[in-house]
Amino acid sequence: MAPRRRRRLGAACLVALVAAGCAGAQGPPERLLDGSKPPPLPAKLDAADDAVMTRLVAVPSAERLRECLSGTSVRAPSGYVERIGVAGRTLTVRDASSVFACDAAARARESAGTWCARAAGRLRRGRLDDPRLTLANCEDRDGRTVAFAWIEPPRGARWVAVHQDSYTEIYEPAGVLPIRVATATGVDVERSSVRMTVTAYRADGDELDKRELDLRVAS
Repeated sequence: MAPRRRRRLGAACLVALVAAGCAGAQGPPERLLDGSKPPPLPAKLDAADDAVMTRLVAVPSAERLRECLSGTSVRAPSGYVERIGVAGRTLTVRDASSVFACDAAARARESAGTWCARAAGRLRRGRLDDPRLTLANCEDRDGRTVAFAWIEPPRGARWVAVHQDSYTEIYEPAGVLPIRVATATGVDVERSSVRMTVTAYRADGDELDKRELDLRVAS
């Protein structure tokens, strides 16, 4: 997609709100899933009053890492990162040929310990060809299904924005690891699919890429 000049995230209502009108927007949540305040928005995006920054934990605790990898075939992880957002918390681990994720939400339909879902994906030439959409067992505080998926940021992306109902959630890439995102917006449980709008931004705040994704659970 051809580059576009910067569009301040707060300049207009999000696509998801067009039908309802701008007046219905409630703004971004003030807390992340773990109860912490979101990190400050990057300076290039700080005019976005409808955006919330997710938290990136480059070095997860050894205990959480052990809990995540328990019972898996991953023995020599070459990279890992934990992300904390509004609806979900994820831990992504990479080894030589695959990536593995543990997902957490406010609650689970069926008790599964620390994590309400797990996912594994194979790498082809270092990149994922399957987002490994997961939407079976995780729920937010309102009982809505929380879906998780990996997104491969385009080359040159400094931030990736996922549009929610009334705000935009900002993720920061971490090396060669795909970004595990969480959303309760656009979820169709009957079709086992999720529609989401994802925008990538350069370091100067200019829009790099914008896509409407229709993700489905792998058969």
